[in-house]
Amino acid sequence: MVAFKTASDAVSFAIDFEENTGVDYIAIRVGINSGDVEIRENDIYGLNVNFTSRVQHALPEGGILTANSVQRDFNKRYGDGSGVKFIPREVDLKSFGKETVYFVATPRLLKTRQEKFKARQALLEAKKVPDWLV
Repeated sequence: MVAFKTASDAVSFAIDFEENTGVDYIAIRVGINSGDVEIRENDIYGLNVNFTSRVQHALPEGGILTANSVQRDFNKRYGDGSGVKFIPREVDLKSFGKETVYFVATPRLLKTRQEKFKARQALLEAKKVPDWLV
């Protein structure tokens, strides 16, 4: 878990990290939300932490999924010219019900996701990794 000053900073970091995890076959799964949290003894608690975890778990594979407030704040800050697309999805989040969340996409992320999938497939075919990695 990482906390950022702004939701836009969190999205920008997640995009950069997904594009370069440091290992060609490692994909990441990121949920981003914004809102109040409680900090105690170097840990973060609260309803928004739980909601964010549910958003992240709504991704069946790698990628970046944001709450509505994050999509709205990012678009307000960067506008349509950012190259970042937020694709709406309706999901059922445990304990929160139906919510509209947004899958983050850019041309570079699409290419990165395809390359990482191919790298994982190649390792699997070479029997160098366990099945759960793919």
